[in-house]
Amino acid sequence: MMITEALAIARHHHKAGDLGRAERAYREILRESPDHVEALYLLGEAYHQLRRPGDAAGCFLRVVLLNPDHWEACNYLGVVLLAQGKGEEAVACYRRALRIRPNQAEALANLGEALMQQGKGEEALASLRRGLALQPNRAELHYALGKAYRNGGQAAEAAACLREAIRLRPDFPQAHGTLGLLLTDAGADEEALACFQESVRLQPRDAAAQSNLATALVEQGKQEEAIAHYREALRLDPDCISALGNVAIHNLFPLNEEQVGRINTLLAQPRLAPASASVLHFALANLRHRASADDSAFENFRQGNALRRRACQQAGTGFDAEAHRRMIDRLVQTFTPEFFQRARGLGLDTEVPLFIVGMPRSGTTLVEQVLSQHPQVFGAGELPDVARLAETLPSHLGAPEAYPGCLARLDGQSAQGLAERHLQRLARLGGAALRVSDKMPTNFLHLGLIATLFPGARVLHCRRDALDTCLSGYLQYFRGMNFTYDLADLGEYYRQYERLMAHWRAVLPLPLLDVSYEEMVASQEEVSRRIVAFCGLGWDERCLAFHESPRPVHTMSMLQVRRPIYASSVGRWKRYEKHLRPLREALAGPGPA
Repeated sequence: MMITEALAIARHHHKAGDLGRAERAYREILRESPDHVEALYLLGEAYHQLRRPGDAAGCFLRVVLLNPDHWEACNYLGVVLLAQGKGEEAVACYRRALRIRPNQAEALANLGEALMQQGKGEEALASLRRGLALQPNRAELHYALGKAYRNGGQAAEAAACLREAIRLRPDFPQAHGTLGLLLTDAGADEEALACFQESVRLQPRDAAAQSNLATALVEQGKQEEAIAHYREALRLDPDCISALGNVAIHNLFPLNEEQVGRINTLLAQPRLAPASASVLHFALANLRHRASADDSAFENFRQGNALRRRACQQAGTGFDAEAHRRMIDRLVQTFTPEFFQRARGLGLDTEVPLFIVGMPRSGTTLVEQVLSQHPQVFGAGELPDVARLAETLPSHLGAPEAYPGCLARLDGQSAQGLAERHLQRLARLGGAALRVSDKMPTNFLHLGLIATLFPGARVLHCRRDALDTCLSGYLQYFRGMNFTYDLADLGEYYRQYERLMAHWRAVLPLPLLDVSYEEMVASQEEVSRRIVAFCGLGWDERCLAFHESPRPVHTMSMLQVRRPIYASSVGRWKRYEKHLRPLREALAGPGPA
């Protein structure tokens, strides 16, 4: 058979998805003609689709050696290397492809993605924008730019790009999936679920899409459906890290010996991406924790957190204890009794907003679940709105000073306008509910701003034993809470939290109720009645059945709060007592806590 005919047959198998037969056909051609560039390139594609990255890289590298101007092989070699965690080598491949074809939009998109993964956000955006200038109707470029914006925290820009990618190419499963992740972050649960379902419909054999849909279903309390999709993800790809991680971390179903072995095998890969390694360490840690292998479990927790801490430091987003202390100083110095005296009457006197604050893992989700069962309360979950308002307040006020110094320029018209916009947002979420709760724990940082804009609001402050609180944060796979990745950082953060809360108790002109987690566990009905009464509402027995609430929960407590109240988390720190010296020392640090 002539090579041309053999190549056509091999390509037919490849296109039909029969990758095994395609691989054998390509290799047969290469036995006769070892330097056949097209067969080598197509074999590399087949190996990549068969998840054999080493073999794929070997094929593409040989193509480049045979034909240095083969930009497609340079580009695809970058794709394979990036998937192996070799970011710098991937960037070099994409740059070489662009030297051959300077205006190749696909290579620009890939370069942007690789730079984004390396934390080089501005370079990534520049590459993607250049690609879009060349091909403004290329859905893949809008998608890549949307991912870059999402990674940079620019949610509105990310959503616009992802929606444009879907408009240009409705059958784009990855764009639907990433938009789903963005909508989940924004609390648009139903629309997010629809995105994940569409992603799976378009690409049912994609394990990551199945895993994303499963996670959304878990958050909505649909555990059995979620388990089915996690099982499918692992059937499609036994090495699907997100599925292995979520199943182990949340204890959704027992992993078999082979699956646990895969976690260990994946962790042994020298080029495993740090983010993936961290997930797998947390998976093993949770498996060992449940098996009471506490020392080995803690070592996995330590390694998983250390990887995340190092990644944040390299990206310039690590926790800076000194900068955090200075920020607390500024809040204490700004929000004085004199400030609140001057600010009286600036905001809107409404009782709709309820703010549930405290350290993460202090019981904020539990308190909101109790309240959300009341027919006159809407639980809005963790809203980022107040923190975003504090961040953007200088531009709202046209002030050169950063927050909170810019509040010196706040007048009644500005305050009421900002408060009204937030109330409209709560009304869109909660409809006619008398109270809408926001359980963003770290809003304890912004209680001064809250009191200024909403002098009729109520604050529920959740408290829990310091060691239990901090250790629980350390043992959770938190996203975006960089102070939880190190025991000493956690202890310092907790000390500053205690310091600020002591200040708020002294000066805050808002009703504030301390809610003890331990007391809630010991006396659920008594504490629940106290909470409801504090919110100005009549008692409703449904508040005792908080675990029956169908509302979505996006926090790490999403499964715990679907169970009746339990006491096993009280005193949990004692299991790991001998590992907690850095935390104890930080909590007992110099000066008043």
